[in-house]
Amino acid sequence: MSATTAFVLTASVRPYPQSRSPRMCQSRPPSPPPPVSRRQFGALLVALSSLALPRRASAREGVNRPELLPSEQTPVIDLERFLATGEVRRLRDRVSDLEKRTGFKVRVLTQRFPQTPGLAIRDYWGVDDDTVVMVADYFGGSQLLKFNVGKNVDKLLPPRFWSNLSANYGNKFYTDKNGEAAAIVNSVESIRVCLLRNGCATPPNLETAL
Repeated sequence: MSATTAFVLTASVRPYPQSRSPRMCQSRPPSPPPPVSRRQFGALLVALSSLALPRRASAREGVNRPELLPSEQTPVIDLERFLATGEVRRLRDRVSDLEKRTGFKVRVLTQRFPQTPGLAIRDYWGVDDDTVVMVADYFGGSQLLKFNVGKNVDKLLPPRFWSNLSANYGNKFYTDKNGEAAAIVNSVESIRVCLLRNGCATPPNLETAL
């Protein structure tokens, strides 16, 4: 795919609503995970989206289960049913609009290892240098969110962005308080906002952006 130009964001941001209960000042937020490097897409899904896996898991042969994929094309595959029907629909609309405006593709997969399409997802979505694949899977630890970042996206959103995004929304404190759906929706919105802005060093504060 040829290089594309991202447009400046003009619409207001409407993040997924979060709990209004007071934050636990006594609890120290978890340390950000190590920066996510661009790995082979197959290797990411062999390890099933974990940033830090035991050697035995990382040595497994590639999983390839196309039967778990829907027959129709969709940018959001919710195998774990983290999302309500309306949330899936809104995510599809948001990422489809982003792709039309910028050429960048955001794809979302929720799963629980070993129930994963694995390598089959690469061809199903046509993953390329303009694609971000976000996988929501607790396998390998308490962090929910993992990312495979295309080369062209990496030029606009550096490793620090993805480390902070995972730390902000994928940690157990956040998901216990707000739920997996909020983590997924707000992460996608952060990616969308920053690609429309032609890049960010760190994720935006969605509450401040309202």
